[in-house]
Amino acid sequence: MQQPATESKPSAVQRLTADGQKKSVLDRQAADFRRDYGHRLPRAYETGDVYSPRDLSGAETERWAKAPRKRQLMVPLKRQGKRQDVFDITGINPLHLYKNYSVMSEFMLESGGIMHNNATHLRPVNQRKLAKALRRAQGLGLMPSIHRHPLILMPEHITAK
Repeated sequence: MQQPATESKPSAVQRLTADGQKKSVLDRQAADFRRDYGHRLPRAYETGDVYSPRDLSGAETERWAKAPRKRQLMVPLKRQGKRQDVFDITGINPLHLYKNYSVMSEFMLESGGIMHNNATHLRPVNQRKLAKALRRAQGLGLMPSIHRHPLILMPEHITAK
């Protein structure tokens, strides 16, 4: 005698993995939707910005949307002249200034470090030469290596008041 075929119930492990797969797929889809929707918003909202639901409507987003750019022909730009800095204009080699304390101290931080070229506005070549000259002066003991000289700092603090 044959037993009637019964539907077997999925085990707890099978249910958890199936639910987990469904959740991960749904989570992935939701993340994709959020990412795509964020890219479609032409206006970037910052933390603390106040906006209403109307600001997220299609009509309002069209106001902020950038007009499509026309394709331009690639025209070669005119080559700009060589960038010049203070040392190029004066014709002075920064390596020769390692003995000049007043010039070297202008390019040092209060902590004794070398200023970044964003602050000095020097070309990379001259920035390297200046850094080498500063290290040379510090190595010879002409300049302090961990702070600016107190006599240089004192007038700066007096004029700052």
